[in-house]
Amino acid sequence: MDMLLHVDDDPLQQAWLRTLFSAEYQVITFPDAEAALHELENEALVPHIAVLDLELPGMSGYQLCRRLREMPHLLGMSVLVLSAHDSLLDRIEAYEAGADDYFIKPADIVDLRLKLNRLSTLAKERQEIEQYVIQAQQTSFSALSALGETNITLGFFRDIAFCRDYELLIQKGLQVLHQFGVNAVPIVTGK
Repeated sequence: MDMLLHVDDDPLQQAWLRTLFSAEYQVITFPDAEAALHELENEALVPHIAVLDLELPGMSGYQLCRRLREMPHLLGMSVLVLSAHDSLLDRIEAYEAGADDYFIKPADIVDLRLKLNRLSTLAKERQEIEQYVIQAQQTSFSALSALGETNITLGFFRDIAFCRDYELLIQKGLQVLHQFGVNAVPIVTGK
């Protein structure tokens, strides 16, 4: 079940949202930004959606949204601002803080449910993209590592092609082994 983080200092709003969406989401509520951040910093909670009020005691919803967007483990999370503030400037500031959507209280339940479902889909797509990026980075690092090993091997073959004596050949062989992390010492046998 997807997790929904709700930060609002109004107990009635908390109960209302929990009642409406507890069948669809694991709803976790906090009365202020500091309490939410404290729980989210340990990375045990990774909500898909955050629903934030703007008027919170202490840190505002705008500030909280900015802080949430700075947390690497929450990069895929969608953020919905649910506020009584309905001015264009409030919306712009919320979007600049990192909100994905803005909804004005009192909220129409059907509309709110549609928005949350859309934001849940968005969060899942972001997480999927994040996994693709991680896989692409790992593939790139593997390719670069293999390329480095190939260059060492090709360099060795280039160097030994012109070796005129066994001592130089042994020296080049020991160098390439060392580059691969293998420590070796030549054994000298007498005739």
